[in-house]
Amino acid sequence: MTPLEFHAVSKVYGSRLAVRDLTFRIGTGERVAVLGRNGAGKTTLLRLALGLARPTQGRCRLFGLSPDRASARQQVGYAPQASSLRRRLKVRELIRFVCDIKGAPEPVRLVNRLGLTKVLSDQAGGLSVGQLRRLTLLLALIGQPRLLVLDEPTASLDSATRLAVWELVDEFCRDGGTLLLASHDFREVARLADRVLVLVDGGLRADSSVSALAHTAGVVALVIPGRLDVSMPEVSYVVHAEGQTVLLTRQPEAVLKRLTPGGGVVRRKPTTEEVCLALDGGRDG
Repeated sequence: MTPLEFHAVSKVYGSRLAVRDLTFRIGTGERVAVLGRNGAGKTTLLRLALGLARPTQGRCRLFGLSPDRASARQQVGYAPQASSLRRRLKVRELIRFVCDIKGAPEPVRLVNRLGLTKVLSDQAGGLSVGQLRRLTLLLALIGQPRLLVLDEPTASLDSATRLAVWELVDEFCRDGGTLLLASHDFREVARLADRVLVLVDGGLRADSSVSALAHTAGVVALVIPGRLDVSMPEVSYVVHAEGQTVLLTRQPEAVLKRLTPGGGVVRRKPTTEEVCLALDGGRDG
């Protein structure tokens, strides 16, 4: 059964269109990342997928069922960006509660790997931000879910713990699990995902493999020494960094013709982050 399908899905909150006409399918074992700026619709997409919100138009299916069906949700592990755990409950109590719901044994190995052994007797409200992130991920992995949905899973984590989390997610996927990831960390996307969905203003701007995103989007990076102020309709995004100006464009020949002669322009393949910036538009000073 297909883990997740959206067909012509739109969601309106009041007068605001959060997502519009989303159509895509995520197959078993796929690793999919959702990219986009704040407000692009990433969290709304996840909420619709999990049955936490209902589409205003269109249809969502989670393992062939309406996402609000308990039998569909039972197959999903979810780690939200903002934790809503009961602060007075101890870590051990929260773990046991989720294990009881899912009919799963206590995840001793995961507790050890995520460095939570010493805080099992602590209340959730006393945990650090990083400890809460690790606990949220652990709860999502209990019961061997078929689909793992992660919203900014390594935000506020140190480098060592971030690597440990990536390894756990990798293992989940290698064992046949399906991943849906929302992240602003492009290193994380490149490490964990094979496919990306790029949202811009609630719409699906690109759906591509990570490796082919630049080709699919048709974005080229033009690198110029020094700082250059550029205002051209053909330039989607300008980045000034490390003594260079990077112009992101889908019309490189037109841009090159309009640049002041002098040479020194290097044409290269953009990074995943640069492609997303170009698709989203704007300027970075």
